Amino acid sequence: MAGKCWTKGELEYVEGHWPDEGSSEVARALSRTMISVQSKAKKLNLHRNYFGDKNHPYSANLRRRYNMTIEDYDRLLEEQNYVCAICGQEETSTNQYGIKRLCVDYDHRTGAIRGLLCMQCNMMIGSAKDNYVVLTNAVYYLARQKPNDAFGALIGSREAQSSRKQGKEDSKVGV
Repeated sequence: MAGKCWTKGELEYVEGHWPDEGSSEVARALSRTMISVQSKAKKLNLHRNYFGDKNHPYSANLRRRYNMTIEDYDRLLEEQNYVCAICGQEETSTNQYGIKRLCVDYDHRTGAIRGLLCMQCNMMIGSAKDNYVVLTNAVYYLARQKPNDAFGALIGSREAQSSRKQGKEDSKVGV
């Protein structure tokens, strides 16, 4: 089934607004689906599969969401040696254009950019709601499951020391 024909005004709107607005905003303004707008932008050669273009929609997304330029992103990526700031691995998640870029991680209270993360680490941080206590508890939980591992042994010895100290304090109080 063929879609609705594009008017000259709609095409001009797409060409004029594509670099600065995301496809969802353009689609909403034209009462079109996001997929049809993306497809039309691609046919008009507005939608590039690379990110070096300052007019690429990803550049506009960086400006709009993080007040960051593509050059800022590339500089941060280079500082991190092109890998995730947490796991040290390259991104492996894909979309229709290939391997995704690393996610921009930022403090949700202040807006300060913390680094670039792979999709998995970004989801982990997000699931913990940026709560370092939850993440620390998760590390201790995992370490206790592997007591023969060097870190697990370290955690086990610290827990033993802590319980011995607690026992001494309890005996002083007469518990």
